[in-house]
Amino acid sequence: MKKGMVVYAFPASGKTTVSEKYDNFIDLESGNFQYDLTPEQLKLSVEERKGLKRTQNPNWPGNYFEAIKLARYEYDYIFVAYAGLEYCRKENIPYMSFFPTLDQKEDYIARMRNRGNGEAFVQKIANNFENYINSSKEYTQAIKIEMQKGEYLEDCLKRINIIKTDKESLL
Repeated sequence: MKKGMVVYAFPASGKTTVSEKYDNFIDLESGNFQYDLTPEQLKLSVEERKGLKRTQNPNWPGNYFEAIKLARYEYDYIFVAYAGLEYCRKENIPYMSFFPTLDQKEDYIARMRNRGNGEAFVQKIANNFENYINSSKEYTQAIKIEMQKGEYLEDCLKRINIIKTDKESLL
């Protein structure tokens, strides 16, 4: 029975890109579980929805935890939001945590704006950037990987040999 690795990666690191490009990855975008979305909100991209006022799904966070459990049997790597980490900690599930260095704050803020995140979301991350990064380093249960300057998640996954490069696949 497959037990995929749960992965937390900082916002705007490239989770969606990796999950769209590689079959053994899934991005469990928490907003799809946390909120009951209006028809107008569903017309927006996932990134544009972040920071908007939305109605809380009464099944949250249990519906998200259930999705994580099921995804571990279907995928090798499951990208989760911060709530997924809380679940992993509570259930003693090992996970990987990818986070930028503190000197990348402006780069990540620019990434969020470039992908269309709402300003409320961008400001929340900007105001708490240092706290988020420092808390990512605290948990002993996680395999912690610091992302290098300019590196996206796909680059980092290649660097640590989770994703094989095209050159390696030809050998």
